[in-house]
Amino acid sequence: MRKLSVYLMVLAWKIATSKKPAGLAEKGRPLTFVQAAAFQLLNPKALIMAVTSMSTFTLSGEHYFASALVVMLVYAVICLPSISVWASFGTAIGRLLKSNRSFRIFNVSMGGLTAASVGLILM
Repeated sequence: MRKLSVYLMVLAWKIATSKKPAGLAEKGRPLTFVQAAAFQLLNPKALIMAVTSMSTFTLSGEHYFASALVVMLVYAVICLPSISVWASFGTAIGRLLKSNRSFRIFNVSMGGLTAASVGLILM
Protein backbone atom coordinates (compact mmCIF):
# COMPACT_ATOMS: atom_id res chain seq x y z
CA MET A 1 0.00 0.00 0.00
CA ARG A 2 2.82 2.37 0.78
CA LYS A 3 4.28 2.19 -2.75
CA LEU A 4 0.85 2.76 -4.29
CA SER A 5 0.27 5.73 -1.99
CA VAL A 6 3.63 7.28 -2.89
CA TYR A 7 2.95 6.72 -6.60
CA LEU A 8 -0.47 8.36 -6.33
CA MET A 9 0.96 11.35 -4.47
CA VAL A 10 3.63 11.82 -7.18
CA LEU A 11 0.94 11.46 -9.84
CA ALA A 12 -1.27 14.00 -8.01
CA TRP A 13 1.62 16.48 -7.91
CA LYS A 14 2.35 16.00 -11.63
CA ILE A 15 -1.32 16.50 -12.50
CA ALA A 16 -1.66 19.59 -10.32
CA THR A 17 1.49 21.24 -11.68
CA SER A 18 1.17 20.30 -15.36
CA LYS A 19 0.95 23.00 -17.98
CA LYS A 20 -1.53 23.30 -20.81
CA PRO A 21 -0.06 21.62 -23.92
CA ALA A 22 0.79 24.08 -26.69
CA GLY A 23 -0.95 22.12 -29.47
CA LEU A 24 -4.11 21.34 -27.50
CA ALA A 25 -6.33 23.40 -29.78
CA GLU A 26 -5.24 21.51 -32.89
CA LYS A 27 -7.73 18.84 -33.83
CA GLY A 28 -6.60 15.72 -35.62
CA ARG A 29 -8.68 13.29 -37.59
CA PRO A 30 -10.50 10.90 -35.23
CA LEU A 31 -9.82 7.18 -35.45
CA THR A 32 -12.17 5.08 -37.55
CA PHE A 33 -14.08 2.26 -35.88
CA VAL A 34 -11.63 -0.35 -37.21
CA GLN A 35 -8.61 1.72 -36.11
CA ALA A 36 -10.07 2.20 -32.62
CA ALA A 37 -10.83 -1.52 -32.33
CA ALA A 38 -7.30 -2.41 -33.47
CA PHE A 39 -5.87 0.11 -31.01
CA GLN A 40 -7.37 -1.94 -28.16
CA LEU A 41 -4.79 -4.63 -28.92
CA LEU A 42 -2.21 -2.16 -27.56
CA ASN A 43 -4.32 -1.12 -24.56
CA PRO A 44 -3.01 -2.99 -21.48
CA LYS A 45 -6.12 -2.23 -19.41
CA ALA A 46 -8.39 -3.70 -22.09
CA LEU A 47 -6.21 -6.78 -22.44
CA ILE A 48 -6.08 -7.39 -18.68
CA MET A 49 -9.84 -6.86 -18.41
CA ALA A 50 -10.55 -9.30 -21.25
CA VAL A 51 -8.23 -12.03 -19.99
CA THR A 52 -9.38 -11.67 -16.38
CA SER A 53 -13.08 -11.63 -17.19
CA MET A 54 -12.87 -14.65 -19.47
CA SER A 55 -10.78 -16.65 -17.02
CA THR A 56 -12.97 -15.70 -14.06
CA PHE A 57 -16.51 -15.77 -15.41
CA THR A 58 -16.55 -18.52 -18.04
CA LEU A 59 -17.38 -22.14 -17.41
CA SER A 60 -15.10 -24.94 -18.52
CA GLY A 61 -16.04 -27.80 -20.79
CA GLU A 62 -19.05 -27.84 -23.06
CA HIS A 63 -20.52 -24.67 -21.50
CA TYR A 64 -17.48 -22.52 -22.30
CA PHE A 65 -18.76 -21.02 -25.57
CA ALA A 66 -22.18 -20.10 -24.15
CA SER A 67 -20.66 -18.60 -20.99
CA ALA A 68 -18.12 -16.65 -23.06
CA LEU A 69 -20.96 -15.19 -25.14
CA VAL A 70 -22.76 -14.16 -21.94
CA VAL A 71 -19.60 -12.45 -20.62
CA MET A 72 -19.12 -10.60 -23.93
CA LEU A 73 -22.78 -9.53 -23.98
CA VAL A 74 -22.64 -8.25 -20.40
CA TYR A 75 -19.45 -6.31 -21.12
CA ALA A 76 -20.98 -4.83 -24.28
CA VAL A 77 -24.14 -3.78 -22.44
CA ILE A 78 -22.18 -2.24 -19.55
CA CYS A 79 -19.13 -0.82 -21.34
CA LEU A 80 -20.74 0.89 -24.34
CA PRO A 81 -22.89 3.30 -22.29
CA SER A 82 -20.09 3.83 -19.76
CA ILE A 83 -17.53 4.67 -22.42
CA SER A 84 -20.02 6.94 -24.18
CA VAL A 85 -20.61 8.91 -20.98
CA TRP A 86 -16.84 9.06 -20.33
CA ALA A 87 -16.16 10.38 -23.84
CA SER A 88 -19.01 12.90 -23.60
CA PHE A 89 -17.68 14.27 -20.32
CA GLY A 90 -14.20 14.51 -21.83
CA THR A 91 -15.56 16.47 -24.78
CA ALA A 92 -17.57 18.78 -22.51
CA ILE A 93 -14.63 19.40 -20.17
CA GLY A 94 -12.37 20.08 -23.15
CA ARG A 95 -14.75 22.80 -24.32
CA LEU A 96 -14.63 24.44 -20.89
CA LEU A 97 -10.83 24.46 -20.61
CA LYS A 98 -10.12 27.20 -23.13
CA SER A 99 -8.07 29.53 -20.95
CA ASN A 100 -4.85 28.80 -19.08
CA ARG A 101 -6.61 29.77 -15.83
CA SER A 102 -9.46 27.28 -16.27
CA PHE A 103 -6.95 24.58 -17.26
CA ARG A 104 -4.91 25.32 -14.13
CA ILE A 105 -7.98 25.24 -11.83
CA PHE A 106 -9.05 21.93 -13.34
CA ASN A 107 -5.59 20.37 -12.94
CA VAL A 108 -5.20 21.53 -9.34
CA SER A 109 -8.68 20.15 -8.57
CA MET A 110 -7.92 16.78 -10.18
CA GLY A 111 -4.53 16.60 -8.47
CA GLY A 112 -6.16 17.39 -5.14
CA LEU A 113 -8.79 14.69 -5.64
CA THR A 114 -6.08 12.18 -6.56
CA ALA A 115 -4.15 13.10 -3.40
CA ALA A 116 -7.33 12.82 -1.32
CA SER A 117 -7.88 9.30 -2.63
CA VAL A 118 -4.66 8.26 -0.87
CA GLY A 119 -6.44 8.90 2.42
CA LEU A 120 -9.17 6.48 1.42
CA ILE A 121 -6.60 3.85 0.50
CA LEU A 122 -4.79 4.16 3.81
CA MET A 123 -7.99 3.92 5.92
